Amino acid sequence: MKYIFLLFIFFSNLHSNIPYYLLNKYFQYDKEYLCSNVFNHDFKNKDKFLKRDDFSNFDVLEYDLYLDWSKILEGESNIIQTREFKAIQKIKLTSLVNNLDKIFLDAVELKIDSILVENTKTFAFNHFEKKILEINLDKALNIQDSIEIIIYYTYQKNVNRGFYLYPKGKIPWNDDSVNNLEKLAYTFSQPDDARYWMPCKDEPYDKALSKISVKVPKGFIVASNGLLDSIITLIEDGNEKDVYFWRNSLPISTYLMAVAASKYELYKDYYIRKNNPNDTVKIYNYVWKEDKEIYKDEDGFEFNAEKTFKRTPEILEAYSNLFREYVYEKYGHAVIQPFYFGGMEHQTITFINRIWLTYNSELGVAHEVAHHWIGNLITCQTWQDIWINEGGATWFEALWIYYKTLKETNYDNLAFKEYNKYFTDRAWRYLSKDHLHKKIMNQIPTDQLFSNVDIIYTKASWIYHMLYRRLGDNFIDFMNMLFHKYQYRDISTDNFRKELKEFLKNRNINFDSDKFMYQWVYDSGHPIYYTFLKYINYNNGKYLYRLTLEQVQKMIGLKELFQTDIKINFYKNGIIDTSIIVFNDLVKQDYEVLLNNLVDSLDVDRSFLLCNSWSNIVSVNDKNIKQFNYYSNNDINYININDLEPFTNLKIYDYLGNLRYHFNNQEYVISNIDLNRLDLASGIYFLVITSKNKTEIYKFIR
Repeated sequence: MKYIFLLFIFFSNLHSNIPYYLLNKYFQYDKEYLCSNVFNHDFKNKDKFLKRDDFSNFDVLEYDLYLDWSKILEGESNIIQTREFKAIQKIKLTSLVNNLDKIFLDAVELKIDSILVENTKTFAFNHFEKKILEINLDKALNIQDSIEIIIYYTYQKNVNRGFYLYPKGKIPWNDDSVNNLEKLAYTFSQPDDARYWMPCKDEPYDKALSKISVKVPKGFIVASNGLLDSIITLIEDGNEKDVYFWRNSLPISTYLMAVAASKYELYKDYYIRKNNPNDTVKIYNYVWKEDKEIYKDEDGFEFNAEKTFKRTPEILEAYSNLFREYVYEKYGHAVIQPFYFGGMEHQTITFINRIWLTYNSELGVAHEVAHHWIGNLITCQTWQDIWINEGGATWFEALWIYYKTLKETNYDNLAFKEYNKYFTDRAWRYLSKDHLHKKIMNQIPTDQLFSNVDIIYTKASWIYHMLYRRLGDNFIDFMNMLFHKYQYRDISTDNFRKELKEFLKNRNINFDSDKFMYQWVYDSGHPIYYTFLKYINYNNGKYLYRLTLEQVQKMIGLKELFQTDIKINFYKNGIIDTSIIVFNDLVKQDYEVLLNNLVDSLDVDRSFLLCNSWSNIVSVNDKNIKQFNYYSNNDINYININDLEPFTNLKIYDYLGNLRYHFNNQEYVISNIDLNRLDLASGIYFLVITSKNKTEIYKFIR
């Protein structure tokens, strides 16, 4: 013990940031402070204490957390000897109200051993249902009064939640297994699991500074948020232990605080800041040694961390050029496995699923980097505002594609085409799913948010995309304004809406942003269009057409009318001849369109508006869509092909534009089509018959 004491005296001069209570206790619990038997488990008014309002009357200024992971990681690599570890959380907070005499913290299934308030031991605390920790203060606080609370606790949970621990070797996972090359411990908190591994105010809106110190066996490396202040070595029971001291100098939400420890190999990259070429941001990548370059496992998977992460500096450069400069002191990746997700944007240290090292996961890497602007720099106020984070970061992926393509080709049209293609390729993730009736916010429970990818990611990214397509660089400027005004703070959906409205007003831009937000964010669904183009006449070198737009989404229970601008492309010989943008504010609406040429088809531009449409199958040479009555004989419903004019192709589409049946008359000879065998549900369908000279479209109701 003397050796340890002398070692601490030596390091106390070198490392002034070592928490004093750790120095005094030699990173161990003093039994004098243990009082686990004096809990006052009063459940009479427990419901009162579960209300989140009790957490809004104070602001956490700093977390100073110590985790002793030395025992859980020691011993044989392929054996988990214990999951229990000791920890100390020091919280500095300030009151937001007068007469604050209770502090409520989240602490789920943690064993609270003792608590100090302003360095004085207190027994005046309750741990309701081992979820909410109530600390009674001897002296009430007034506005801006601050205190420090130190909580000694033990983690004892036997299942992985919040804290995850895996041995080296084969691990069963999702009806298969993964092979860990080393023992691994890590934390993962999104959305609200930080409370399972540390006492905290577990709300995304509450940001604080943080320090995290972790003790591990010699040979293990710890990755965490911010910068590594120092590493000190201790001798305990004849074994060397290392303590890593991480300090995060910018405010952070609890769900973004994270630690990973394994026998990692660290390799570094760097990004040169665009506003200061003499300032570099170090990129720390924590990987298992075998994965750094090329490692092929027994199943044939090739892992290559350097290939996966090589474009990280360029991605940081891209976003820093499009928006404000990257603000954090470092960036990095820690590779973990098993992991329920692909990546997680923990502030300055993104956790990456090891499977990403086996394929081109560049967009995933770009997505997690993007969160350091939209998600970390500005953060959703509540989990119902998560579309701001995830939709924004998904939109950033497309911006990366644009930036990369432009840099590689110097051809703006091609870069913009690739940007648009990103959204048209992914629209089906939303349009083809069963979640069309769900609103982006206030309709999906918190524990289901991240399984609703089509809403929270895809549709939400389209909101950013549609605003960008309508506002252009003004929307980039708007986002930059948010990144400055709300930096290190939270932002709600209503903040976003009001700020956008004010921004457009100040720039005299005529765009009804409130209507846009209420339709796309506060409400559900999307428009489904039936389009029809009728030729009227030719006069003064122009061809006059009547364009009819009809919104038909009410048939499937969606909002009857979206008032929105819509882009229509007119084609001649398969090439866009003319494009127009019209504003559609009626369920059925006619427009007169003058074109320079006769056109042969049209479509709704699906890169401009999130919608479904019929325009891809409507022929502009038809006089009208005909009503078609099929034969019905008791339970037999069929189309008699012999009653139709000679044709080469026959197709049946449903009201969403999905092809349900295709018949080539040149290949087969049949006399009728049995509708029962096509498994067509009740609804409206279109029969499209193509001959050598024309296309006929019939509408029928099943």
